Amino acid sequence: MKRYTFEFNGKLHPSAKPGEVATALANIFQVSIEDTLPLLDGRSSFRREGINQFTARSYQRQFAKIGALGEISEVRDQVAQQTDVRLENQPANAQPAALSQSANDSGDAPACPKCQSHEITPEQCQSCGLYFEKYRQAESLAAQVSGDTAEPQDSQHFALPEVTSADGESIRAAKWLSLSGLFLTIVFIADGYLNKVQALPGAGIDFGYWPFIIGHLLLLRACFLFAEVKGYSSKVGLLGLLSLAGLAILLLLPDRRQGASGVSLVTLAASVVCIAVSVNWLAGFGAKREAMEQISLAAKQLSLGRNEYPSSELDDAQAIYDREQQEMREFLEQSLAKLRTHKLRPNESSEVASAIFSALARYAVWRNYQTYLHFEKQQQLPEALERNAVKRDQRLFAGILHTQIDQESQPRLFEEKTHWVFGTNPELVNPFWNTFNNHLWSVFEQIRSAREQAIWQQRRAGTSPESLANDNINLKDLSLPKFPKTSIEVTDRTITYRAPVGPLAAEPLTLALYLEPFKRPFGKPGVLVRFVVISPGFPQKYLYGDFNALKNYSEFYLEK
Repeated sequence: MKRYTFEFNGKLHPSAKPGEVATALANIFQVSIEDTLPLLDGRSSFRREGINQFTARSYQRQFAKIGALGEISEVRDQVAQQTDVRLENQPANAQPAALSQSANDSGDAPACPKCQSHEITPEQCQSCGLYFEKYRQAESLAAQVSGDTAEPQDSQHFALPEVTSADGESIRAAKWLSLSGLFLTIVFIADGYLNKVQALPGAGIDFGYWPFIIGHLLLLRACFLFAEVKGYSSKVGLLGLLSLAGLAILLLLPDRRQGASGVSLVTLAASVVCIAVSVNWLAGFGAKREAMEQISLAAKQLSLGRNEYPSSELDDAQAIYDREQQEMREFLEQSLAKLRTHKLRPNESSEVASAIFSALARYAVWRNYQTYLHFEKQQQLPEALERNAVKRDQRLFAGILHTQIDQESQPRLFEEKTHWVFGTNPELVNPFWNTFNNHLWSVFEQIRSAREQAIWQQRRAGTSPESLANDNINLKDLSLPKFPKTSIEVTDRTITYRAPVGPLAAEPLTLALYLEPFKRPFGKPGVLVRFVVISPGFPQKYLYGDFNALKNYSEFYLEK
């Protein structure tokens, strides 16, 4: 077994104060401060020979705690050295009493504290089998329990108290660092792979960032312990909040307890790896968040320049509709292209989908409102709002959504598209919406029934078909059904729903009624009863069937 020597010859840490160090040494050796001064001015040195590496490092850490820098050297001689304390280069009458007691000076060979045998090694008594390390620990524990601060005397007649707390802290810090490092490694690799193959999103499972948060809490605890091991305040461990980059900084800080100022190649390599991983992750995360913010900002800017409800201004110019269609087309194509370059988590896909489909729904609702407004004011429809132009517009955007959202590689985005186009399954959100949509259908059926009754009465009165086509219905004259937990405002042509909580609280829903004339086969006139959403901010994914402004933006519409 390799043997080592620990020696302190008066070297202090640059920040240490000699007076404080002398006081600390006096407390350790149980001597007066004057007796420790020769150790600090170089007239004497403290040496412990023939000890194992663990014990040598324990001495070094204990001295480093008080600002004294000791050195460890390997004993080249294979013969076991006597483990004692010697003060060199000092007259005997000038040595501190407690420091001058060595086996050689007293003329007595080291003896076992239990059986007093001289047949001992640095670790064990050959006669009774006593392990000196365990004996010192037991004696120290007994002294602490009894309140006696005096250190036990062992076979060396004088020794420093064995320091195992520093090594325990190092071991504990190493365990926490290993645990947090292993956990974060597993999370990073597993998260990247599972998102790449869409295993969890495809199964509808989303843990979010919780695994990363848990891993970084473990890392933060490890950094607190590691900072204390290196002789710093535990507050320095807050560098762990910077993730692996903070750990890299902590690794590069000098070890105050060891008195070392350099950085080993292994530590430097570990720091570089931590920084590289942090930079790579932050770059990818930052690029993804930037793309998401760009999509959200662009979606908000699309509505600028439109006359949406409740504005009473008409958008008559064809150039307005051409511009809005082109801007919406570019927005969809560019946004969906960005999403293909980034692997989004399920909740992030839902967030982006909400921005994209809200913008498309707002565009469709704006066109609904302008159509209603033109009929209400009995103005000629712009070409872009005529039935054939509306169908071409719907097919255009339905084709973009169909070709650029892949169900295999983007399952959550595809699912969100289905929700917005067809309406969210009430079982996934709230049964309220199923009941509410049934209510809207009952209102619409009552409107149609009132219309059919008016037609029958007018025909009995001999009214011409032309006048029927221009006829309209006043909603205030109808006895419309109420809906619980909502307030309903009815005008001649509109119905507005509000609620104290939920989406109806944030964005009231307004529907408008108008009659759209059209020509039947063989040129016969006809009238379509339209009951459409005109409020731009309400999420269309809560509406089903004809009430959903995006109902004709699905791939099924391409087949018609």
